Amino acid sequence: MSTPAARHVTKMRRAYRGLFEEVEATLARHDPVGIAYVANEYELEVSTILPRAFRATTESEVLQIVREEFEHSFGSDTTMRQDRFEPIAAEVFAAIQRFRTT
Repeated sequence: MSTPAARHVTKMRRAYRGLFEEVEATLARHDPVGIAYVANEYELEVSTILPRAFRATTESEVLQIVREEFEHSFGSDTTMRQDRFEPIAAEVFAAIQRFRTT
């Protein structure tokens, strides 16, 4: 039996096909909380980031969204400095821009 979270992830993977995987790879590559060794560890975060970030109009908005979702998932912690999320936000925003034009 699938959980509501698993169903949500599946729904978002379908809705953002290609973009979902690109953002998931971005998070795994930057690995801001040091857990990318676990397969699909960031898929839940991607599933909550994308619907919000897709409506964002600036990279700064995406940065705020990414930080909020990570704080929601992993808690507010001093190890989650903003400079860890800036390159992620830049890549996610660029990926969304490309996705919108295809």
